[in-house]
Amino acid sequence: MSRKQLEQFAEDYYQKYQNAQHNAELYLNQLNRLKNDKYGKKSEKISTIQPTLDLFDEADELAAADEYNEKRINVKSHSRKPKINAMNHLPEDIETEVIEHDTEDKTCSKCGGQLHLMNVIERKELVVIPRKVKLRIHKIYEYGCRNCEKNDDCGIIKAPGPQLLFDKSPVSIETVGYLMDMKYNLGVPLKRIESAMKVEGIIFPRNTYARWMIETAKKYLMVIYDHLHKKLLDHDLIMADETHYRIYGEKGKKRLGKTYIWIYRTGPYVKHPIILYQYDGGRNGNIPKSFLTEYSGYLLTDDYSGYNKVTNVTRCLCHAHSRRKYVENIKGKGKNVHEDMPEIKIVEMYKEVFKADKKLLEKYQDNYDKIRELRNQDLNENGEDISVKAKLDDLYKYLEKLYDEVMPGSPLYQALSYSISNKEWLYNFLDDGRIPLTNNLTELSVKPVINVRKSAIFFGSPDGARSSACILSLIQTAKENGISPYRYICTVLKYMVERKDDSGNININEDELESLMPWNIKKAQVSKT
Repeated sequence: MSRKQLEQFAEDYYQKYQNAQHNAELYLNQLNRLKNDKYGKKSEKISTIQPTLDLFDEADELAAADEYNEKRINVKSHSRKPKINAMNHLPEDIETEVIEHDTEDKTCSKCGGQLHLMNVIERKELVVIPRKVKLRIHKIYEYGCRNCEKNDDCGIIKAPGPQLLFDKSPVSIETVGYLMDMKYNLGVPLKRIESAMKVEGIIFPRNTYARWMIETAKKYLMVIYDHLHKKLLDHDLIMADETHYRIYGEKGKKRLGKTYIWIYRTGPYVKHPIILYQYDGGRNGNIPKSFLTEYSGYLLTDDYSGYNKVTNVTRCLCHAHSRRKYVENIKGKGKNVHEDMPEIKIVEMYKEVFKADKKLLEKYQDNYDKIRELRNQDLNENGEDISVKAKLDDLYKYLEKLYDEVMPGSPLYQALSYSISNKEWLYNFLDDGRIPLTNNLTELSVKPVINVRKSAIFFGSPDGARSSACILSLIQTAKENGISPYRYICTVLKYMVERKDDSGNININEDELESLMPWNIKKAQVSKT
């Protein structure tokens, strides 16, 4: 072979070696990520300090002990949460029973004198009574007229009967409220509810319980859901996310398929929070577009391209998602983590951004104009560097410089591509002091769906999925506003049942719907049923 051929051969071989090394790094990174997802900690906190081995030599142990005794380390002071007496924070409307314990003889056993009252000692006892099952029988009396009967004129007078959820069903408001609270608040599957009811002698099958909840949601609760939807669109900031679910029989297919539940909620600084769940058959971008048609404001999400179809909104992206990609790269390195890694520096710089923003929020709280101003300002009035934008600018200078140096296709390159390509949307939170840095609040609102998914692996039908989204929305919104979900559901159903006409239609206006919003129902007014 000629010298030129040898050089070309060596160059080709070196390129193959580089590609093989690059692929090995990628595969090792993927393997470490999978191992961490399955067995590792879910926290995104990382430590650059590697664990040290125990000392096995006795002399070394004694020397280390002497050195420890000589040195004194000043540790950072910490604060503890104050202890709370739970008995002083019971619900205001809790049922109270007073039992008096008094002596019959009011004379002194020693001298026979008359006793006088010195003090009354109170001993509080919390009584939790398990669920009570009872049968409610409505007797509706009918009366006839003897004179009309003689003239073959049927003059029957019937006493007004009760207003029930469904005319030909034994289900009560309390039963439906209990089922919804157990399944969608506490995450108890219907199979387990069915077993618990059988112990009490109630032998309805679980598909009957499911049908009761679906029909109640369709007839009564959906109108509350629609009003909450209108109220949500009035806000200036909406946070959104989505999560997968399995469904049986979607679009005429008699088999399990994959679908999605969408989550929309208000921001963290509103007085009356709203959380809505939506099912519309998949993950198409037209679903959030349709749901947010009349909305114009800020939309905080992850970078899923489906949200791009939502028009007339200002997109904001979550910085936790951006930061998470670098944390995942660090975890993907396994035991090969070292302090000089670019990912370590990026995470530390992100930490400063979050720290500066948290400091502003704690200091100025609900003064959002001031927060917006100082987020974009280099120095505050005391000369203190608390500008979030300045710290974010420093971070992006480093990211853009690093982007030109790393190998294309590597995990770090992909993380950098995400941050740089979405820079505009990641900066949009600076426009308004009410926009948080992260979408973590929405991710917390996803957890109720996950809890239901763990216990009820799939939806039995599209009707079941839509009804579940409606019920979850009312329950989680009630909880966010400090209202008992069970009592709220019972209160709403009782109010609406009382407004049914003879044809079974519910006559309720906008003002009445507004009065049924969780924030307009005081705790003391919520039904105790």
